Amino acid sequence: MKPNRIGVSRLRRAAIACSSLAAVAMAGTSAHAAVYALSPSTLSSSFTSTSPLVSETNATALSQTFTDDFTFSVVGSVQSFFSAAFIESAASGYVINDADLMLFAGMPGVGTPTLLGNTGLFNPITTASPTLTDLLVPGAYFVQAQVTTPPSDTASYSIIATAKAVSAAPEPAAWILLMAGVGLTGFAMRRARERQTVAAT
Repeated sequence: MKPNRIGVSRLRRAAIACSSLAAVAMAGTSAHAAVYALSPSTLSSSFTSTSPLVSETNATALSQTFTDDFTFSVVGSVQSFFSAAFIESAASGYVINDADLMLFAGMPGVGTPTLLGNTGLFNPITTASPTLTDLLVPGAYFVQAQVTTPPSDTASYSIIATAKAVSAAPEPAAWILLMAGVGLTGFAMRRARERQTVAAT
């Protein structure tokens, strides 16, 4: 009796799928934990803000990556210089293996947010936190933090953010200096031409 090729093929596909799932499980798990609001959540002038202390408990026997979002918005007609840095709490015993900060335009879970930049993967235990910076126009944004914690451990961290209002156009004093500079340049060029004309005669 010939073997059922269709049945064997299905069994093979099922075995491959199971092995793939096992490989993913061995590599670790991931979880989207929560959404927090940076305070103040609306940026219209210079400020420094620290997010709430976030604690993530890994109750599994494998490393686990948690994803947390920190929302804020920029208002007004000026751009805002934004900087975010990652700080692990000493209370957790400095156990976070890897971390990454990403800056998005948009809101978490709404449409497709636009990635504006990221720090790249770094180890907070051995590397000082890089900063995430950009010039932002008015709109909604969020910083996404991904942290990897060891098995059966708890990690605590926070995000420190700073912003400074940047004028989209030169200030009146800057315009006065600019016009004065242009006037002096024109005067100097005219005097140089006059000297050349006198020398030629």
